[in-house]
Amino acid sequence: MKKLFLMLALISAVVSANAQIATENSNALDNIGVGVTAGVSTPLDFNSIFPVNPNVGLKITKDFTPAIGIQIEGLAILNDNHFSDIKTTVKATNVGLNGVINLSNAFWGYNGTPRTFEVSAVGGLGWLHAWNTSANNLTAKTGVDIAFNFGKTKAHSIVLTPAVY
Repeated sequence: MKKLFLMLALISAVVSANAQIATENSNALDNIGVGVTAGVSTPLDFNSIFPVNPNVGLKITKDFTPAIGIQIEGLAILNDNHFSDIKTTVKATNVGLNGVINLSNAFWGYNGTPRTFEVSAVGGLGWLHAWNTSANNLTAKTGVDIAFNFGKTKAHSIVLTPAVY
């Protein structure tokens, strides 16, 4: 009789362990961020670095995994260093699609919450439109995002992005 009860207890334990199913649902709008950018740029030829060109823009990011994502950015370049004597405020615009690899999460793993300090590699292609000659040029971006996350859940960031276009 003891063997029968022991056998029934083992069978019920095995059946109950296999009856559990873990499901995780994700939404297409998960892990999306919107940011406002401001900075300065200068030509890479180093012949006329000053005056620098201030730029402002908008950046939309989507993370597919904790280590891989994309970003779409739009920049408006405001000064006239290398943009001749055009009379508009916006001298050129650049729209780009960039791939992002979060190096902090790729090398040290994702621990469930953002780190206070994260480094990401950014690279992609874009389209520059200069308003002085109506020139359209293909651009490439290579850079690094250095993010300082803050707040209770570290949901807000200040990001420095040194990059070459």
